[in-house]
Amino acid sequence: MKRNRLPKLFPVSQRQLAQYLGISPSMMNMAESPRHPSHNLSSASSIKLAELILAHQHGQKAGTPGASARKRQEAFNSDAGKAIKTLELVADHSLGRAKVLARSLADMNAREQADSQWLNTVDRLLAALPKNKQSANDRIWLEYQQQLVLKRLQKNGRLEQANLEMQIKLEKAKAAINRALIKKLKKEIK
Repeated sequence: MKRNRLPKLFPVSQRQLAQYLGISPSMMNMAESPRHPSHNLSSASSIKLAELILAHQHGQKAGTPGASARKRQEAFNSDAGKAIKTLELVADHSLGRAKVLARSLADMNAREQADSQWLNTVDRLLAALPKNKQSANDRIWLEYQQQLVLKRLQKNGRLEQANLEMQIKLEKAKAAINRALIKKLKKEIK
């Protein structure tokens, strides 16, 4: 059974560590294996490994980032700043779109109510209309009104309103998600 003692110390593969130490990967494997206790690293490789371990431990305890970490943080800060601006625009756009859709929903609801009332009026008039030649033109006009109103009600009905409500909720959710990401990124900027 192979002990993977050294690769756990560093975020590098055994092959990469062997390359740094200037030995072959098979030699590195044998040096770590309990089956080959006689295979030790050369003194130069052992010293190099000890220095690497000490530097790694010191870097973990020091708490102050090195030059690469500072550059990485500066790049992150810059990228995060740009991302925050984009996320703010997207969030604002989503909220604006939700408001527009909410107004459309209110208009659709008002049109549905007006059309429902008109349909009731037309139905009452048709029911009260005598079935004679004098009322034939009125009946045609009222039946045509029924068809028009039914088409409008289908277009502005409950199903379409529910679809619009879902779109409004999705836009609000997009805005909320973007705001949460903005908050998270702002916390990580140093």
